[in-house]
Amino acid sequence: MIRTELRKAILLRVAAAVVGLAVCAIGFLALDYAAGKLNLYDDETVYRIRDPRFHHTFAPMYSTKRAHWGGAFYEMYTNNLGFRDASTRIVDKVPSRHRVVFLGDSFAEGMGLPWQETFVGRFAALNPDIEVLNGAVGSYSPLLYLEKTKWLLDQGYQFDELIVYIDISDIADDGIVYERMPDGSIDRHADMCPYGYVAEIDAGAHPIPVVAVVKRKLAPALPATYLLYRMLSAGSFKPGPPTYHPGFLRGMWTVRADLPCYGDGGVAGAIAKTTQNMDALATLLKAHGIALSVGVYPWPEQLVYDSEESLQVRLWREWCAKAGCRRFFNHFPDLFAHAQAEDTWSDMYIQGDLHFNALGSRLIAERLSREYR
Repeated sequence: MIRTELRKAILLRVAAAVVGLAVCAIGFLALDYAAGKLNLYDDETVYRIRDPRFHHTFAPMYSTKRAHWGGAFYEMYTNNLGFRDASTRIVDKVPSRHRVVFLGDSFAEGMGLPWQETFVGRFAALNPDIEVLNGAVGSYSPLLYLEKTKWLLDQGYQFDELIVYIDISDIADDGIVYERMPDGSIDRHADMCPYGYVAEIDAGAHPIPVVAVVKRKLAPALPATYLLYRMLSAGSFKPGPPTYHPGFLRGMWTVRADLPCYGDGGVAGAIAKTTQNMDALATLLKAHGIALSVGVYPWPEQLVYDSEESLQVRLWREWCAKAGCRRFFNHFPDLFAHAQAEDTWSDMYIQGDLHFNALGSRLIAERLSREYR
């Protein structure tokens, strides 16, 4: 009898503890959700909007000082074209001076940095006689570069040169993520396999697409919960995001050709799709008498596992020679030299992320401006 009563008492205490923990967890999540709704920073869905022609873009004439990325706040302004800019302004269709348009993804957009610290913003400051327009948006790829250029020309905007910064992730994006639909619109597939790591593939695991999607949605909805998750996954309760660990599938195609998740044609097939879209872009620009230049830069993956003569460099240098590019900006030497001299690559990127910080951006801008002249 005594043992039975003791067992019941223990079970009741355990049940009470479980219920108490559950109530605390629910309360924490509720408070976290309420804090997220206070809009302490701008949810990216406010200014990153859907577009029927090139899938997504920035809301035009938008301004905020509370854009958020990489643990920091920064200012964000767009002009009437929905292009990131130094301020909200109306862009004339016919320029009064030499006009250069930049296209690229989040690296060229300058995610996490104020305009003046992005490499496009720095280039504009170093070249005040040139009007600079930055049409880069996070997660763009050559298929979207092509569509945005067509749209800009269709709207009657004139420019002298297009500089395309081709990101390492463009191969995966054109290979399996984006697809042109029969009605001409661009669809983005939900397959997020390239968001896994090479180590997972080598271990026989398959990255679960749902995990990447949940992480993306969790940050704005439950900011404190997401921060706690990041700290636990990093094994550290120090403030700030964890260190970035190279080995991202999306960044490793320059090192290994046997990676999955690049479509039926593998890495080679994804490269072929990407170069076909760039071929179409080059043809379009030639028809309008507009010069084309291309720039490339490494991710941490290239600095850790690859060489200065990466496949990314060889691929686009050779493509440029055939396509008749005006310039080819190769930023691999500068970043490799810095990594070797300082015995680290991480001081060029936002902590816990693979996007350039102010230093990395400056290194890109210096060569860009020097070779542009």
